[in-house]
Amino acid sequence: MIGESKNAIVAAKRANIQCVGLTYGYNYGEDIACYNTDFVTSEFKRLLDCLIAQFLPERAKNIYVDN
Repeated sequence: MIGESKNAIVAAKRANIQCVGLTYGYNYGEDIACYNTDFVTSEFKRLLDCLIAQFLPERAKNIYVDN
């Protein structure tokens, strides 16, 4: 799941699915990383990097992902 709010991250965790937290959006100024996301990114275009880092770690050597 990709989400920018506490509610999205909590829903993903309750459904036992991984989630990427976006640092912008509807989180009322709270740090999205505080909600135990699997990945955090501030750029939508970095979502592919998050997926590669998760599912193809051998190809992720040169990819920087905030966590």
